[in-house]
Amino acid sequence: LRGRGAGSGEAVASKAADEAVAALMAKEKDKAAVAHVRLHHHILKTCGKLMAGDVASTQGEAQKIQNVLKLVEDGVATENEYGWLPIPAMITLARLLNAEAARPLGKFSDARKEIELAMKACDGALMVLGVLPEGGDAVAAAEQERAKLEKEAKEKPPAVVASPEPKSPAGGSAKTRASPRKSPRSKPAPAASPAASADQEIELRQWVGSETDLAYRTAADAGPYLFLRMYLLQSLVAIELTSTKLNSAAQRAERMRAMIEAYPRTLRRCAHEADMAEGYVLHSLGKFHDAAVRFSAAADLAEAFGTPAGKDIASVCGALSELADGSPEAISRALDLVRPVLTRHEEMIAAVNANENEKDLGAAPNCVHQAAALFVSGYATLRQGDASQEAKPKLSKALKLAHSQCCNHQLVAQSLSLIGGIVLDARGGDLSQSLDMLQSSFTLSKAQEDMPAQIGCLVSLLKLHKLKGSDKEEQDALRSYHARKAGAYETILKTALEDEDRLKRLTAGAQNVDEEMEPVEEEFDE
Repeated sequence: LRGRGAGSGEAVASKAADEAVAALMAKEKDKAAVAHVRLHHHILKTCGKLMAGDVASTQGEAQKIQNVLKLVEDGVATENEYGWLPIPAMITLARLLNAEAARPLGKFSDARKEIELAMKACDGALMVLGVLPEGGDAVAAAEQERAKLEKEAKEKPPAVVASPEPKSPAGGSAKTRASPRKSPRSKPAPAASPAASADQEIELRQWVGSETDLAYRTAADAGPYLFLRMYLLQSLVAIELTSTKLNSAAQRAERMRAMIEAYPRTLRRCAHEADMAEGYVLHSLGKFHDAAVRFSAAADLAEAFGTPAGKDIASVCGALSELADGSPEAISRALDLVRPVLTRHEEMIAAVNANENEKDLGAAPNCVHQAAALFVSGYATLRQGDASQEAKPKLSKALKLAHSQCCNHQLVAQSLSLIGGIVLDARGGDLSQSLDMLQSSFTLSKAQEDMPAQIGCLVSLLKLHKLKGSDKEEQDALRSYHARKAGAYETILKTALEDEDRLKRLTAGAQNVDEEMEPVEEEFDE
């Protein structure tokens, strides 16, 4: 569902679900007995709101998810025949959505905590299935497990066998020693040594380290966890980049690529997210041309296997990387990328507004994507030199969306910074208004540890104080603060650029997975 954009009829379906769950809750006195249904309901509602980009309305649902999630995790929820996802997958998805609702607000500590818990549940489930999430040597994994079991067996004291042995009701020995790992197919052997028990279990366990290994067993069990793990890593990349942890973000992006390389067919629907993550990292490292290439690859993959919304946001990000070049040709390429996205959004909004009797806002474009497209379009127009006529209205609209619905503090800060700069450059503009905008932008950016944004604000504030004629002491203090921030950021950037091999891998993108991504005839998508 991620990035797909809500479809027609969502409002009607959501209302019907609300009524059904309310009726169930009124009928069932034991709230724990319907916890799984309630969690499913809250997850779907939150997912729908995030699909629409409406982060503002998810805050109430996030707390409801936490409350019901505690019942499920603590085992209080009554077991019943209601089936949806396996419990670890349900927990992982719930925590991912909570993190995605907290991240735009700059609540990175809360988001990281949710992601860490979700990753633990996800990796635990994959370990039980014997799946290496980022690929690897399945034989080596089996050997490592064999060695571990043998060591555990040797360290464990041998069982003491009494003579004569008391018999269990079933006729077997009551003191027969269990094997270190139990399997439905393993049988207790009274004379088995610890090493023999370990050997027997290892022979039964098959590890998966690639798509080829996965083909010999059902991918249905591992698929949901692999998908969720990709999106957990993607969310971490976004958090780390916003908070200027470039090294960590690059490492997460590489892990996403490792997953795609290992399971290209299983993960092809979200393969473009790996290209997006690489593009984000490269852009943050100042490799704008390479970033634009990765965003272009992401747009192609999203068109082939993903969603129209995925292609749109990839095009918008590619336009932003082109703008960093600054040349007239690059600005023209940026506008060519973003204009079709704006046109599609306008058509979708017009279709929603055409039905005056029953507007289905769920069919409108994702408001985060709208705000991002308007921001990049306004920025491109600003770089062309048309600040007041076109750039400011687009940026103002982006700011309104980012603030009221998206609750995206990073986008709010960037929009405020550009608009404040426009007012400042107008010379005859209101310097107090510009100062308020720039200070608000700086405060938001500092709270998120977004150093590039802080530095950009400080440059504009220095210019403003010079025009305003502020005291020399005040200007010198601001100049010194800017120099310290710029120096600290330069150190972070330099450190992240030291690993040249990693840069080459990020730039290269996918390697030899195109054929693996081709769908097979018997597959059904829905």
